[in-house]
Amino acid sequence: LVGLGFSSLSMEPAAIPRVKESLARVDLAETIRASTEAIQCGSSEEVEAIFMDHFGDRLADLIER
Repeated sequence: LVGLGFSSLSMEPAAIPRVKESLARVDLAETIRASTEAIQCGSSEEVEAIFMDHFGDRLADLIER
């Protein structure tokens, strides 16, 4: 959502630390590039693959599967 231009996010309070940590590990330009690619996808699997390509190495410990 940050890569699509959202500057305000709503979530459960328990999620805030994980989201803050995630955002600290990525840069805005990369979120924009990933989002631009993701909106062209035809499936959630394709979006997930783009996410993992861009951020998987930095966020693997925060991703719940």
